Amino acid sequence: MNDTLEYPYRPSPRTMLFAIVFFGAAAAVMARAAATNERELILEGILHLSVAGATKFYAGVSFTALLFVVAGALGLASGRRTPRFVRLTPTEISAPKSAFAKQPTVVPLSQVREIEVQVIQKQRMLNIYHAQGSLTVIQSMLPSPVAFDELHDALLANLERLNVRPPLVQR
Repeated sequence: MNDTLEYPYRPSPRTMLFAIVFFGAAAAVMARAAATNERELILEGILHLSVAGATKFYAGVSFTALLFVVAGALGLASGRRTPRFVRLTPTEISAPKSAFAKQPTVVPLSQVREIEVQVIQKQRMLNIYHAQGSLTVIQSMLPSPVAFDELHDALLANLERLNVRPPLVQR
């Protein structure tokens, strides 16, 4: 019997392409606004910017959106170039610490202090707190929501088998 679970762990190409297109369009719209601006800008009646200040504001938003385009392209390329996995064995779990990590973070299950399933805007994250810090597995980086459930259930079963009983927090 194979007690090891392994899933590819990378951003969805469809989501990354959508983000690249969205932020690319935002960058283009804001760059045009900066290039053709002839008006002052009042934000929420609190912040008043001159024509020059408004132009700089639009250029800054455009530049920031362009940075998101670059980050999305790098994430898309990174996900294809370097295969990444989440791997759960009977004694440890390993996953990349971040989207750009070259090596996975390996956590012995005996060092797990707390498990938390956090939900933000329908996105689930499995936070594993351990002696050296924390490791987060994001549902959208796994092949499916079912894979997230399988990983979570198997992790809890492996912890119980090892007699490690960290508190389970649901937020």
